[in-house]
Amino acid sequence: MNKKTLDSLVEFVRYWSTERAEMYRARLKTRGRGKNESLSEVAQSIRILSRQAYPTADANYTSILALDHLIDLLQDSEMRLRVREIPPKTINEAETHAIRLEAHRLADRHRGKSVHQVCQEEPRRVPVNQLQSIRWTTIRGYKLTTDRKDHDRNIQNCSQSHESI
Repeated sequence: MNKKTLDSLVEFVRYWSTERAEMYRARLKTRGRGKNESLSEVAQSIRILSRQAYPTADANYTSILALDHLIDLLQDSEMRLRVREIPPKTINEAETHAIRLEAHRLADRHRGKSVHQVCQEEPRRVPVNQLQSIRWTTIRGYKLTTDRKDHDRNIQNCSQSHESI
């Protein structure tokens, strides 16, 4: 390959990457988080888009840019604040801290739902006709039932055993 061909190829790649960089900058600015998209997937996408959006920029600059974009993308304002308080030096640190915070928040939310659901559940009402067929577990050694004959017999046995005590 001669020098003229190589120079024209380099010129083409520079022009092509500059034109494409504008498209990647627009994608980076409008990048959001999908409903089922993990924070790791978002961070990886931001890393790639940052390098593509600024192909001639210093690696430190694109790293800082990616870090800021990731933090700004966090939907919860408290989480954004807590991640910024660290302060993270790299996008990896911000990602790790945000994932940890998200996991804690999700665990707290599930814990709250369990308690909330138990509190709001209304007691079940059993119709009277079903009560007659229900058999209860053993209480003090006597199996209780709602069948009248067994019920009366159990009461007699129970009272006799208490008299002998």
